[in-house]
Amino acid sequence: MQFKTTTDFFHQINRVFHLILAGPLLFFGFLFIQKAQGEWPAIIHHPDYINWIIYLLMPLVMGAGIFAIRVYYQWKPENSTANLKDQLKVFLQEFIKFQTILGISSAIALIGLYLTGKPIFLGGYIFLLFASSIFRPTEEHISKKLKLSKENRTILFKKLPFQNENLSQNGNI
Repeated sequence: MQFKTTTDFFHQINRVFHLILAGPLLFFGFLFIQKAQGEWPAIIHHPDYINWIIYLLMPLVMGAGIFAIRVYYQWKPENSTANLKDQLKVFLQEFIKFQTILGISSAIALIGLYLTGKPIFLGGYIFLLFASSIFRPTEEHISKKLKLSKENRTILFKKLPFQNENLSQNGNI
């Protein structure tokens, strides 16, 4: 993904964030409407099969969510001396991986809800939705995660052009 300004970066990262969030949310809306109209019977009715689905899917959902959060917390930028644009590219790649894992886990939780009708899957989905929302891409969150210098933080917060573009436009490079 290419971006020319910090504004472009925020448009891209927010687009990714909202698309990954919207997919499972639309499916949840569909399930909610079906349940409200009384048209959604659980597909699987046998208690043994329901238990197997719960035993298989819930650890997968919760484990993937916790794994994503742990990996995200442990990820540290490798080169804090790189220019801001390169740092933001790396952050965007890591953020997409993190949100994709949470999005897939959310979809699996909702599939479990659809198959069984058991609210435990709704709890898993709410946990993942909450985790995804906590790590939304804000200027403050990104600057803390990347440990930006004061100069780069100013560029990010005020959505100024990247520094090397400024110099090249002025003829200093």
